[in-house]
Amino acid sequence: GFTFEIGSIVQDDILLEDVEIEIEAIAKGRRLSDVNVAESIKTPAVGKAKLLTSFDLSSHALYSDGPIVNSGPIPPKVNQKTTYTIRWQITNGTSDVSNAIVRTTLPTYVSWEGIVSPSTESVIYNELGGEVVWNAGEISAGSGVTKSPREVSFKIGFVPSVTQVGKTPDLITDTTLTGIDDFTSSVVTDTEGARDTKLITETNFDLAQDAEVVY
Repeated sequence: GFTFEIGSIVQDDILLEDVEIEIEAIAKGRRLSDVNVAESIKTPAVGKAKLLTSFDLSSHALYSDGPIVNSGPIPPKVNQKTTYTIRWQITNGTSDVSNAIVRTTLPTYVSWEGIVSPSTESVIYNELGGEVVWNAGEISAGSGVTKSPREVSFKIGFVPSVTQVGKTPDLITDTTLTGIDDFTSSVVTDTEGARDTKLITETNFDLAQDAEVVY
């Protein structure tokens, strides 16, 4: 057995696509034949391996950043609605991916506000169970590497209750990404954890003051 590291998938600003690695091994030796005469033996073996694409999801909860205008108090206040933006970004490495789907669920205290950006993306909300599904479809090789990542944003609303004071409630649950690597015909997946009112990727967000629910 052996292992090896693969270098950068971008060389001279060009993305390496549909990478296949060929490995040739040769075993040599000498044996005695049936008449006790030395005989050389050489056995070659060639193996090929296709490189699985790197397929990744990033998930962000935002208020001021992003393409959607939000409103409401920050930090969130009891019985007052604050809206947020959820932004998903997909990056993809060396081969095209088809049938890409992103899924998450809104907690019962979070509402779907019906705004999606860009509006051309297929984002579906199921009121029964609160599931949000982004049918992203085809994700080309190099997305987020040599070209812009594929992304979508949507708007949600949150009205805190008294029992949530001093807490940072989840705005969405864990988010999963799945797709089919067209080169290897393998399923590729990624998972991002839940996102809450701690807007850790928001520009100028004060985590110490702006995250916990207040009266």
